[in-house]
Amino acid sequence: MAIKARRKAKARARIRKTGAEAIKLDRGFEYFAREFHIEVESRQSLDIVKKYVRDNFSKKDSNAILKTEDWNLKRSRLGAYCYWLSLGNDAPEDTVQFMQEYFKDLIAKGSLIVKEIQKIEKKQTVKPSIQDRMREQLSEIIGHLDAEFDDLPADPKFFDFLKIKNVPQVHISKIRSYYEPILAEYKQLTQRKCPEDLKEGYSHLSKEDLKRSINWLTTLMTDLDAYEGTKKATRKRRVSKPKSADKLVQNVKYKKEDTTYKVTSIDPINIIDASILYVFNAKTRVFTVYKTDGKLSMKGTTLQNFDDKESFSIKLRKPQEILPQVLKTTERKIDKMLGELNVKRTTPNGRINADTVILRANK
Repeated sequence: MAIKARRKAKARARIRKTGAEAIKLDRGFEYFAREFHIEVESRQSLDIVKKYVRDNFSKKDSNAILKTEDWNLKRSRLGAYCYWLSLGNDAPEDTVQFMQEYFKDLIAKGSLIVKEIQKIEKKQTVKPSIQDRMREQLSEIIGHLDAEFDDLPADPKFFDFLKIKNVPQVHISKIRSYYEPILAEYKQLTQRKCPEDLKEGYSHLSKEDLKRSINWLTTLMTDLDAYEGTKKATRKRRVSKPKSADKLVQNVKYKKEDTTYKVTSIDPINIIDASILYVFNAKTRVFTVYKTDGKLSMKGTTLQNFDDKESFSIKLRKPQEILPQVLKTTERKIDKMLGELNVKRTTPNGRINADTVILRANK
């Protein structure tokens, strides 16, 4: 039984598309859109839409639209609509409304894509740290010095170079530690008992080259010391910002009220800048007078700037009689009253604790 061979289908010639320019415009938009679908390649349609978007939308919106996938913009009716409007023609109202909503949707989608791209780029952009910049600067300085070391100028100007470059003081020790071992090796080459392997390593140097190298390195060390001294002399001292009164007394522990002796503490903030201070330890019955020619201050729980020769502490036998007088009379009368007491005076240490009642502070 004979088997008939199938005939191969003849390949049909692909009809060449004419492009958007060849479509007639006098038959209306719908006719133009149908012909556009037939005659225009998808690649050309995409280019038409992208050009229309760039020309007719803001930079932000066009960027968002163009960040969406190309298949969103390859639709032939969309391409026909963009080409039709770009020629100055009016499209049907329902088509205009549909296309406007379509572009709004693309802007919304594209904006999300733009935000994601910006997040990724922000993560990828890593700024060099201060340490990285310092290492790079040091590498450039040593690179410059190494290049000069190769040429060995007779009169090197290291100090001027360091000053012009305003080399930070922190780099000086690192530059010195880099070149000190080299100088040590060169000096060792001039000695009689120089290791053979070191001689072999520097056998290419003549005596004159060796002398000039040592001179160059020695001058570098001298200028590094001089420059470091200049930097130290001109360095600005850090001035501490003066603390406010409430900050100075924030850690002070004191007794707000004592019912036994019927006395109440003033606000410790009044201690700051006072010239005289009266305090009473309710537990030990020690009464203390702090005096100063300047202004009193606090550091933690300890009084500062008081005169230890003029200031004194005494133990009261009858606090109920003395304390009311301290609160209401003048400084002169208080001194007279305390001077009449037959008690031993001791030098106070300035500490104020949880048993201390802050009676009075005079400015």
